[in-house]
Order: sequence, then C-alpha cells, then structure tokens
Amino acid sequence: MCGADATLGHRMRDGDLPAFSATVRKKVVIVGAGIAGLSAARALALAGEQDFVVLDLELEAGGNSRSGKNERGRFPLGAHYLPIPDPSDQQLVEFLKEAGVCTGVGDDGLPTYNEEHVCGHPHERLFHLGVWRAGLVPKVGLSIDELEQFERFDSYLQKCADAKDEQGRYAFAVPVEGMSFAEELKEFRDLDTLSFGAWMESQGYTCDAIRWYMDYCCLDDYGAPAGTVSAYAGLHYFAARRGRAGNAEAGAVLTWPEGNAFLANALAKHAVDHFESGRLAHTLTLTETAVELDVFDAAKSITMRYLAEQVILCVPQFVAARILGDLNAQRTKDLHYAPWVVVNLTLDAYPEERGGEPMAWDNVRYGSGTLGYVNSAHQQLDRVPGPIITHYRALTASTPEEARRIAYERTKEDWVNDAIEELRVVHPDIDERVIQANVALWGHGMVVPVPGLITSDTRRALALPIADRIHFAHSDLSGISIFEEAFHHGLRAAKEVLQQMPPKT
Repeated sequence: MCGADATLGHRMRDGDLPAFSATVRKKVVIVGAGIAGLSAARALALAGEQDFVVLDLELEAGGNSRSGKNERGRFPLGAHYLPIPDPSDQQLVEFLKEAGVCTGVGDDGLPTYNEEHVCGHPHERLFHLGVWRAGLVPKVGLSIDELEQFERFDSYLQKCADAKDEQGRYAFAVPVEGMSFAEELKEFRDLDTLSFGAWMESQGYTCDAIRWYMDYCCLDDYGAPAGTVSAYAGLHYFAARRGRAGNAEAGAVLTWPEGNAFLANALAKHAVDHFESGRLAHTLTLTETAVELDVFDAAKSITMRYLAEQVILCVPQFVAARILGDLNAQRTKDLHYAPWVVVNLTLDAYPEERGGEPMAWDNVRYGSGTLGYVNSAHQQLDRVPGPIITHYRALTASTPEEARRIAYERTKEDWVNDAIEELRVVHPDIDERVIQANVALWGHGMVVPVPGLITSDTRRALALPIADRIHFAHSDLSGISIFEEAFHHGLRAAKEVLQQMPPKT
C-alpha cells in the first residue's frame, strides 16, 4: 500500500508538531517535489542558482507521477502518459530533448520522438457488446440518430479547436494561461458557467454511448464525471491539444513502463543534491529579513526553521492555505480534489481473453465506472511472460470528502478484490494469474475543474506572489491536473524568483 503519506500529512491538519529547535539558511526553498517543484528546481539550476532546497513529504520525488517496481519491471503509481506536445511549446520540447524523448527535427520541421517512447500499436481497445474492439469510441450498434450525435459533436469540437482571436490566441489552450479572453470568443468561455452534462443535455446529446464516452473522458483527466466538471473543461479535453510530430500521428502519446515517473526522474536530475525527503512544511511567517518556514523532519522527529529569501509553494492550494496561516487572504477553499486508487497487478502469464482485438496499451470496459487498465509492458520490445497491468479508478461518491472518508476505511485487500472483480468480466482467469498486487491511494489526486473555476479571476489570482517573496506553482492553479500545466507553473515561479535576485557576476 503506497501513495500519499496521509498519516504524516494529517499531522499538519491536527497541529501535532513540535516547535523548531534549529535553523537552516537557504536562498530559495521549494516546498513540494511533484512536477511543478521539480520543474522550478530545474529552471533555477539551469540559470546557475544552486543555493536552493526541495522539501517533500514523501521519501521519493515525483508527486503523483511516482512509480513502483518489482522483479518484472517498473509500473506507474499515478500519471502514465504525455500527449505529443504542440511544437510551439518550445520550453517543453527542449526539456524532452534533454530527457532523450525528443530526438531532433524531421524534414518537415516538426520535432521527432524516440520511437521506444511513442505509444506503440495497438493503442487502445474497448470491451463492448461482448468483444474487444479497436479504439475507445463506442459506435457499434448505434442508430442513425445516435451516430449523428457523434458526428455533430465532432463538428463542434473542430469549431472549438479552430476558434482563435485576431492575435492568434486560441479559445482552448494548453497551458490554459495561453487561452484568449478576447470578446469575440466569449461564447466559449461562457461554457465554463455550466456543467458539461447539462450542456450536452441542452444540445441534444442524449444517447447512452456518447454520454458514457464523455463521462469516461472526464474521469480520465479530471477524476469526475461530465455532470460535475464544466462544459469548458469537457470540451478542453478534446479541443486544446495541437501536438504534431515528424514521426508520429496526430494525437499520439508518449509513455513508459513506469509512466510519468520517467519525466519526473529526468526533471529530478537537477535536484539530486538539493532534495530532502520526509519533510512536512507546516508554518510560514514573513518578516522584514526573511521568509521563515517551519519544517518537521519525520525521521528525527524535530522541527527545523528554514530562513529563506524566496519560497516557492509547489503544493495543492488546500495545503498552501494551512502553511500560510494569517497570510492566507488570497487562498480559496473552493477547490475540489478527486481521490483515486491505482492497483498494479503483476501476472504470471497473459490472461484469458474474451475475443476480438489483442491486449492494447489502454484497455477499457464499456459501462464500467472505472478507467480500465494500461499494460505496463506494452513498450517493451520483448514479450514478457506476464505483464503488469495498472488498473485506475476515480472515486466518485456524493462529494470528494465523502469519497475520501470511504477510501480510508478500506483495506488494501478491498481495493485488490475490487480490481480483480472488475477485470474478471473481461479476463475470466484473472484470479489465477495474479502473483503480486500494489495499491496506491491518492486522497487528493487531482483538482476538479468545476463550473466557473478555469475562467475565473479568483483562480488566476492564486498564482500571484505575496510580497514578491512567496510564490506558487501547482497544476491546480490551472484547474486542470496535467503534466504540461504543472511544468509551466514551475517555470513561471522560478522566473519570478530569479527576477528578485541580483544578476550574477
């Protein structure tokens, strides 16, 4: 059983922490070693700044992009892919070059990618009407009217994807800070005022197949169904990405056996000598001479006071609010976080199939409330005796709080049995195949883009620094929890810090 260390994290909430007994001076303190924190650390290191420390609650860096391993190989504990980026996102492309993912530029001027990292065929399959079928869109057996709903939706998505202002800024963009707020695109921003489910109903998208598919997509990126997220967020999932590559098809994704831990580890190379694990930052005070940050060292059971010139809080906003205390005036408690459970099952052999398409990278059962599973061995060139399959489930109770309460009352065995019961429908012998199980529970897995969040002034204000000494970087500042958002928030926060420092001579 792994995931976020709830026991240590909840000590901040409960106030069960000793007063500080020693001090440490650092020019920059980064709190949180998820993608945003590691991105900020990399940016500081590349700018020549080495007087910084990265603190994290966990023993390993990576946040919800961490991975596990056993004798069969590595497997993701959370995020597991990155879509091919827009070539205009030069900062992300440069990082991917550094990580050995982007290999150069093709004859057409587009980036090319390491073929071992581009998701191989078959990409995805759907268990629908008793058989595995290629792709995830359930169009088999539909009436003419139901097929027309899919066609009409695809047509509107193209309109969304093409919508841009006179300066070339799109209505839907990744990262979201690139979106246009021009008056002529107001009709798209207004979609953020109602739920995706309500918008679909109003537009006549009523067939079960399209409603299931939209729920699946929203659960995939947001951890909540279409009735919970905003219509803008629901359409953003499809319309905001413009990735192109010289050697991969549009819409291709990059993936690794360990998932996005590959990217986290590439970022973390710049912070190896700066990382301190098992650290719970809990109280921040702003003085005339320093930013004082009290940090509990779990291994030594003592609190250290870090005296810093600059602090970057790369943590979710509900954590930042507790750390800030009296400085919490601009934080908000209106953000909602979806809990997740990820179950990795190591199999002694490939499981029995129900027929149809062979095992793909992504495997989903129509009508299931889960996200299905990915095959962590998919990118390996040699077929393994048995794969490690990673089963994803977003926990959707009446409220995220209720889902978390239920989650922490359950045992590892409960989660494993749930996953096996779900998989037994498509793999009848799955009980006999499992030789090891690993469970990752994420109580606050990702921010949920509820109506009104993404386009709000409140959300954008959350990223503003306090007194030019306290900075913020996390994907929840975008309202969308994806790698690109966290990566760019880390870059922005590091840039803010560097602007406050005297130039190096």
